[in-house]
Amino acid sequence: MAVGFAEAMPVALDLARRLGRINLFAGFPPGSSHELDLNRVHYDEVKVFGTQNTPVPPLRKAARMIPRLPALDRVVTNRYSLEDSAAAYTARLGKAGLKSAVVIEP
Repeated sequence: MAVGFAEAMPVALDLARRLGRINLFAGFPPGSSHELDLNRVHYDEVKVFGTQNTPVPPLRKAARMIPRLPALDRVVTNRYSLEDSAAAYTARLGKAGLKSAVVIEP
């Protein structure tokens, strides 16, 4: 989960399969918390962890996965040019769409 609001946690837990992992890779506002279905974590062995500053090998692995993700276009709901990148942050703060991408054209 790479969103900065705790309300997404139950959705992530619902989507995680048995032995799945949920990585909280986003900053949350101070004092953020959320209830967690501990039985789901225990019985389905779902791992919940946080990371900061991903090393290069996992980024390479993720880049190799992109061509195999046919629904990726549905996840990125807003696209902005570099010149309009401030609008991407406005959309995120307004929780408009699922993911915003700043596309840098060569």
